[in-house]
Formats: sequence, structure tokens, C-alpha cells
Amino acid sequence: VSRETMRERLHSSIRYLLQMFPSAAAVLENLLSAKFPFPDESVRIHMAYIHNLLHVKDYVPDLRDEILDLILNRVVKIDSQMQVDLEDLDDDVTAAVMYALRENQQRMSTLEDDDSDDSDNESVDSDDLDYDQEAARIKTVKESVEKMDAVLDTLFGLFAPHFLNPGSDKAFDMFT
Repeated sequence: VSRETMRERLHSSIRYLLQMFPSAAAVLENLLSAKFPFPDESVRIHMAYIHNLLHVKDYVPDLRDEILDLILNRVVKIDSQMQVDLEDLDDDVTAAVMYALRENQQRMSTLEDDDSDDSDNESVDSDDLDYDQEAARIKTVKESVEKMDAVLDTLFGLFAPHFLNPGSDKAFDMFT
């Protein structure tokens, strides 16, 4: 069974359970929050979870605000942790993070989507303990920035159509 088929079956099952037990929406809300990926999980895992949350939001309108709030809270947590990490780093390491991000963006623009993280793993391989710690810190901050950017891109894609007419009721509803 393909991943997409499995995902659709899962969402169909959740819809069915919510039809049978309408009060299960509160339980689902708690589970969605409790099972959110840990901050050290990959961008791919976070984005898959967020896309599934947005899918749940479409068929459980009662949880729409809670799901968006959950996603925004996680983005704020990622951002605040990333800011703390950047403040702890010295200027050379911060510059290395920016260079790694720029290099990754250039690589992604020239290559098709590739699921391997070989380049990240190579940057951490070294016998020098100080270098390993510094490379690991660079990699952690870089991943946090990429995670936050991916989530924000998804949210902007979600909200942008609603703000084509900023004075509309739909825009005001999405803003609140």
C-alpha cells in the first residue's frame, strides 16, 4: 500500500470515529498535541505531521483554531530556541550557519528533491573534538532554521489566499 493510500485510510478512519463518537474530538485534540514531533526530529517528520494536522483541520472544523494554535506555538518555540542558540554561538559559528544555509539553498535549487542528508553527515565527521562540537551546533541551528522556514512557508501558503481581499470577513477571521 502506498504511503498516500495509507494516509487517506488513516484520515478516513479518524473521520469515521469522529462521526460515531463526536465527543472524541477533545481526545483527538490532546493526542495531536501530545504526539507532535520532538524538536530534534527532522524537517521531513515535522512537515509530514503538520500537513496531516492541516488535513485534520479541514474535516474537523471544531479543532481548526486549536490546530493552527498548536502549529504556531511550535513555530514560536523553534524560533525562540534557535535565537537562544544563535546568541550562544560566536560570530564565526553564526557565519558558518549562514554559509551552510546558503549552500543548502543553492544545492536544493540545482538538484531535484533528494531524501539523503549525506552532506550534513559529512560536515560533522572529524577527529577533532572541538570541531565536532562546533559542527554539531552548526548543524542543529541550521536544521532549526530550515524547520522554521518550511513551517512558515506552509502557513503563508495556507493564509495568503484569505488575504487577497484584506477587508473581507474571511481575512478578519483568519487574522484572529
